[in-house]
Amino acid sequence: MTVTNSNKVFWPDEGYTKGDLCAYYASIAEVMLPFLHERPVVLVRYPDGVAGKHFYQWNVPVGTPDWIERIELVDPEDLGSEKKTLFLVDSADALVHIANLGCIPIHVLAAQRDSLDECDFLTVDFDIAGRPFSDAVRLALDLREILDDVGLIGFPKTSGQKGLHVLVPLGPGVQFRHCQVAG
Repeated sequence: MTVTNSNKVFWPDEGYTKGDLCAYYASIAEVMLPFLHERPVVLVRYPDGVAGKHFYQWNVPVGTPDWIERIELVDPEDLGSEKKTLFLVDSADALVHIANLGCIPIHVLAAQRDSLDECDFLTVDFDIAGRPFSDAVRLALDLREILDDVGLIGFPKTSGQKGLHVLVPLGPGVQFRHCQVAG
């Protein structure tokens, strides 16, 4: 796997580069890959680093090497929806490849390749906008009490922005229609 523009600064305050990001992903691949296994991945790309603009990329870009696995998805509820071709990140090289594209946070879908109509986890997103991070922590702790009451457990993780995500494993067999929350 060749990293391009490895000296490009992605974190200006700290001086970390795209090469540092790629090396980091390579170093944690053994731990991270089981969480990505068989799951479609949506990229959040920061081509000019964290101080630049970012965008979500659902479709695998043209020119992606053939050795990277893909999965095609169509929303069966939306007859007019277009097919999306997403990454399946199944190797350290694939992980480094998406980091080389400027993918900093990695968003996995709540379904696996062989059960795309089932969600096996739920993500609760505490988007705090301009409020202090401690507000997200307080909300996550409140959620923890609710989850404890219903016998579920949540795993907090930073969102890639300024908020907090709490991932709640649901187990197999839960249809997506049972996971939708009106807002």
